[in-house]
Amino acid sequence: MEPDKSKLKILTYQNYLWMIKASRDSQMFRRLYFLENNRKKDILKNGQLSCAFFVSSILKIFDLISCSHATIKGTVKDMKESGWQTTKKIAPGNVLVWQEKKSIDGEIHQHIGFYLGKNKAVSNSFKKGIPSFHHFTFGKNIKGQPKRKIVQILTHRIIQINNMEYKDEIYGQYNIEEPVLVELINSESLQRLKRIAQWPPKQFYHLDSFTRFEHSLGTMILLRILGADLKEQVAGLIHDVSHTAFSHVFDWVMDDLVNEDYQSIHQHKNFLAHSGISNILKKYNFDSDEIAKIKNFTLLEREIPHLCADRVDYALREFKIWTNPTIVDSLIENLENYQNRIIFKNLKSAQVFADSYLKCQREHWGGYENAGRYYLLSSVVKEALDKKILALDDFYQDDNFIINKLVQSKDNQILEPLNLLRNKKLPKNYNWNKKVIIKKFRYVDPEVNDNGKIKRLSQLLPQFKSSFEKQKKISQKGVVIYVNF
Repeated sequence: MEPDKSKLKILTYQNYLWMIKASRDSQMFRRLYFLENNRKKDILKNGQLSCAFFVSSILKIFDLISCSHATIKGTVKDMKESGWQTTKKIAPGNVLVWQEKKSIDGEIHQHIGFYLGKNKAVSNSFKKGIPSFHHFTFGKNIKGQPKRKIVQILTHRIIQINNMEYKDEIYGQYNIEEPVLVELINSESLQRLKRIAQWPPKQFYHLDSFTRFEHSLGTMILLRILGADLKEQVAGLIHDVSHTAFSHVFDWVMDDLVNEDYQSIHQHKNFLAHSGISNILKKYNFDSDEIAKIKNFTLLEREIPHLCADRVDYALREFKIWTNPTIVDSLIENLENYQNRIIFKNLKSAQVFADSYLKCQREHWGGYENAGRYYLLSSVVKEALDKKILALDDFYQDDNFIINKLVQSKDNQILEPLNLLRNKKLPKNYNWNKKVIIKKFRYVDPEVNDNGKIKRLSQLLPQFKSSFEKQKKISQKGVVIYVNF
């Protein structure tokens, strides 16, 4: 059965990159014959001068310039007339022009080729007469400087929309080159997460936060650092895409205080299927149902007390905000992928991470402010749902959409607790109604590489085991809050 041609879409950028990579060692660009004085002449000298012809021929195949050229000057001129622009950012598919250099034949020439990514390029070799792979600056000299300086980087819209440069607060600058990741990041479903806070919206919370978007990309980047394959990176990138506005407050609305995973269990697979994400995954030959089973990806997701990319990333972000920003870089450097699970390379790093994580549990996730604010905000949302001010579908918008609906309701039973939540410190009025909140207890007991043997931190440090067991007992008793609504 032939495919429906109306549904086929040529992936120009992907084909362009493939042809560039597949051109290695090709004999196709070695000769270009002209007629001079009725005699056939190869003006490329059997491949010695083929660099411009190689580049321009591939560009012409994809209609990125008007015709093939034998010179760099002609190629660059045509490129600029065809919409190419100079840039300082380097990405796969960019055309590179290198500085002039004296060749073996004694002539001085510039050089031109393609950037492949990961510090590699392909250009026509003067010695071999065929396209060859090499370092994008031909290596470095003894002073650490490029052996051949790049004097021009040229880019095209087709490259720009298929590449992304992302600066992460935790991991730094990253080039995201994989088309499936770029398309997912640019999708409305992922972009929506920029407008959803990791914790309750900042108007109603006592700590600075980060967005679900930042956490999602951070999880994906951490998986890259740990050597996860592309499939697991995709799963990591979209693991929170089904999160509603107000994040885990919604779990409380659904009466899931202890696990806070209502959204992951009940909504993730369905959201992927109906949000357009599944179409992107299918386009790049990924199975949406397989990607939705995030617990099958052992670097991404594991049960407490194991480390996993999801858990490590949000913890590092919290450490950066308030716990201890100075420890973050060292912790990242000392993470290790051991048989598809995350461990620490040494005891000290494992202890620093676990103690800081327990501090977050003690002073934030299991604290009075957190429990009080989640309770009040979820109560407000339940009230709004009961009064038809909000509908469940509204939560697939963003935080501000929900906030605006609540504020515009002008309902005092909604506005009074919201105004209380705007304070950076909730009051403790012992004359108000007393409530005991039992919520999710978060802790980690990292595995450590102890001189070649993998052991849990609690095995190596009994005092740590005592600490988290004590905190767990406190958590099981619940947090007492006082409310007058």
